[in-house]
Amino acid sequence: AADCQQVDETMLPKRTWWNLTKSVLAFHFLRHFPALVGWLPAHTPRLAQVDPPAQPTMETQDRVETENTGVKP
Repeated sequence: AADCQQVDETMLPKRTWWNLTKSVLAFHFLRHFPALVGWLPAHTPRLAQVDPPAQPTMETQDRVETENTGVKP
């Protein structure tokens, strides 16, 4: 796609002990208290209209009413 962009090392943040410590603490804290993430605002899902699938005629033949009304249902 036109909006794709290759990522290289200059785009990444520096790896420092402080960033590693924050990441580890956040991971382990949220692992034990996952309900806290529920307080964050949720993203709104993007929905698209989808056409219903076309059914083959063989599948719909079993729904045709029989003409023999003398048989108990």
